[in-house]
Amino acid sequence: LIASENESVRWTTPLGLPVLQPYRKKGRCL
Repeated sequence: LIASENESVRWTTPLGLPVLQPYRKKGRCL
């Protein structure tokens, strides 16, 4: 599950901004 989460957190938004912080925080909350 950790590997899958890492991949999801490594994705970038259409604007070209990395979404590692928001996703990482959500993953930790879950």
